Amino acid sequence: MKYFHVRPDEPTLAEVEKLSEDVARLENAVHNLHQREASITRWIDPPKFILKHYMAEFMQHVGVRLSPITVPYPEYLFEYVSAGGNSSRRARITLNTPTIDALIGTLAQKIRYRKSAAGQRALMTGKLREFIKSRDNYACR
Repeated sequence: MKYFHVRPDEPTLAEVEKLSEDVARLENAVHNLHQREASITRWIDPPKFILKHYMAEFMQHVGVRLSPITVPYPEYLFEYVSAGGNSSRRARITLNTPTIDALIGTLAQKIRYRKSAAGQRALMTGKLREFIKSRDNYACR
């Protein structure tokens, strides 16, 4: 969230949820396409020997072209190198369904925390706290 400037608020959560729905629809479409191709192969029912050794040639003769379609998940590589160059870390993040679901969960948790009393207290700085005390003459209100 930090490096992509993702804000923990309702509009951002709505956008990420829409992204999740779009990715799920794309995954379902690819899955349905692969299921259809598998059903065509079962319907033709070639011998196992042909499937094992001559599948591409067989499909070319039959006129079926299996699609190499996959879901194009973006990948991000994060790398940290210390100032002295003595230590480094790498993390590769694929923006797939589990990652998007984790982001949705994190956003929802941060939004709930921000709206809670504990979240509101966490937002209060020492300067703000002192201003409120002096404004209220150091009396509980």
